[in-house]
Amino acid sequence: MNMELLDEELWGNTIWRYILALLCVLSGYLIAKFLEIGVRAMAKRQDQDGKDTAAKVFYEAVGRSFGAIGMSIGFRFATGIIEFPGRIETIADTAAAILIVLAFGLMVLHLVAVPEYVLRKKSQQDDARMDAMLAPLIGRTIRVVVIAVIVLQIFQIVSGKDITTILAGLGIASLAFGLAAQESIGNIFGAVFLFMNKPFEIGERCNIDGHDGVITEMGLTCTRLQRLDGHMVTIPNGQLYKKTIHNVGKRPYIRRLMNVTITYDTPPEKIEEAVKILRDLLAYKEGDESTKINEPINQGDLLPRVYFNEFNADSLNIICIYWYQPPVYWDFMEHSQWLNLRIIKAFGDADIDFAFPSQTIYLAGDDRRPLTLPGLDSLSKQGGDKET
Repeated sequence: MNMELLDEELWGNTIWRYILALLCVLSGYLIAKFLEIGVRAMAKRQDQDGKDTAAKVFYEAVGRSFGAIGMSIGFRFATGIIEFPGRIETIADTAAAILIVLAFGLMVLHLVAVPEYVLRKKSQQDDARMDAMLAPLIGRTIRVVVIAVIVLQIFQIVSGKDITTILAGLGIASLAFGLAAQESIGNIFGAVFLFMNKPFEIGERCNIDGHDGVITEMGLTCTRLQRLDGHMVTIPNGQLYKKTIHNVGKRPYIRRLMNVTITYDTPPEKIEEAVKILRDLLAYKEGDESTKINEPINQGDLLPRVYFNEFNADSLNIICIYWYQPPVYWDFMEHSQWLNLRIIKAFGDADIDFAFPSQTIYLAGDDRRPLTLPGLDSLSKQGGDKET
């Protein structure tokens, strides 16, 4: 009785054909799942002290794709068992072929994680931040190429034509698309130029068009910079490679140019004393703990320089130049504060006055600043003679 039921026809096929087709799909899925479990077990054995390895990433990428691959292959066998009327058979075969292409394409997309992992690992080991920036860009590029190949393969399956014929047919459409997307293409070429010149790396501080911040991400079309005030700035690569990029993160030192101004009535010996005070405050003597803080500004040939160099409109100028290295900004600020306080104290103890923008009016009869002008005495005498 049961066998007779299985031999009954439904929509042109016996019941046992439908059951067999369903078993093909389920078998393909179950076999794939068993393979996935085995591959994941192999991936776990690749752990090194709980850390990922390239082999583990590879096995996990393959394992994630087995389910889709198994079902697509099972569906392909199922379409061979079921007899479809007319054009429906062609549609079923085409659908099965497309599913297989999508399943294997999904596996390739998952496998992109392997080169990304290798580049990321290399950047961590060698402190090569360019590789860290390159990893996501390469990953996105490969994924775009894979998706394009999948789409072309599907076009080939649906149309039944060769890929070369399809590409030739898409020539006019590609031209129109290229004209519409020329800005995006320019951004991609901009990314290529940036990688060739390497003006910055991920994590470095840069100043671009007045935007001072840290490079957080670089993609195919744009680069993101997080400003020091917290704002995120997105700059198209097609514009970025043409701009002047000040890479603050690559500077070997922080230079400070400081002008210490003193009043015009400071006598020469006090000017010399001021220069000596500044030079002593910037000095470093090995083994002297009191000068230890000045070690970062006394390295190599970049030694502090102090000179009385300028007569300003309202002050005498002493220029101080020094180079702080390594360029750790907050340490540099701490040293600047320490030096500023010592200068104020030392100048106060030496009775040397700081100058500030001002105008001095000289009056006759001022004992501290007597007004002496050429011919003033003769004018005074003439005035006295007239009065007599």
